[in-house]
Amino acid sequence: MKNLFIVLFFVFLIKAFFCFPDSFDDDFTSFNETRWRKGGLWTNGGDVFQCCWRQDECYIEEEELVLKISDEGCPDECDEMPYASGELRSRDLFTYGTFFVNMKPAAANGTVSSFFTYTSPSDASLINEIDIEILPFDPQAVQFNVWRGGVQDPYKFDLDFDPFADYHEYSFKWERESVTFYVDNKQAYKYEGEIYESEGMKIMANLWPCKADNWCTPPEFQIANNEDDKSKYKRISYTTIEDSNDDDDDDDDNNNMTSDSTTLGLLFNFFFVLLFLFIF
Repeated sequence: MKNLFIVLFFVFLIKAFFCFPDSFDDDFTSFNETRWRKGGLWTNGGDVFQCCWRQDECYIEEEELVLKISDEGCPDECDEMPYASGELRSRDLFTYGTFFVNMKPAAANGTVSSFFTYTSPSDASLINEIDIEILPFDPQAVQFNVWRGGVQDPYKFDLDFDPFADYHEYSFKWERESVTFYVDNKQAYKYEGEIYESEGMKIMANLWPCKADNWCTPPEFQIANNEDDKSKYKRISYTTIEDSNDDDDDDDDNNNMTSDSTTLGLLFNFFFVLLFLFIF
């Protein structure tokens, strides 16, 4: 009996390692410490990111997630950077599915407000990233970007509204052979190409003062200490690929598609049943 419990323990341990989290929907009535962590205190390096990440610049206010740029204590307390800013990142890694945000980006010149998925060398063997970025430098557009193994494929989509005036919904559906981007629930762009599930990606959002000519500057960021220095998020959600396909009546060809993680989960469940029957 003791050997049985040891075997079952390792079965569940392996299953937990290979299976990714379920769907969730966060409206930021409070900060969920088990789901999220705040960036700080570090920098991304290079001249493009003109800030360090600091936990005080990521907070909940009036049921909204707020990311703010500050110059308080900088550069001495900001790793020699001129500003500090807020970053949100998930504790878990996520795979194929729909990633959604309802956000109002910062309006200050020289900033980048973002929502994206990312895997770093510390999380996985490959560097992959799927980006939604909004820049006052290009005020009537949203920028989509897909990184595979450190190589990017950007795309700019023109908007018929002012993204800084109010909240709007942005999302992308990550599948094995494509990433489809949406604005206010309407398809904006479809990237064709495999982004392997590998070890999954973290869900992230950040705001940063940027310095890159002809992309985010000039003019360079100048702190205003008002709402223009903040990006706000009312809701972030993730829907697994199975639930996404169940809700997508236009994707009949994908209704039977399952992710590798779900397949592994079913195999481990099958193995567990066989093991139970064999022992008893």
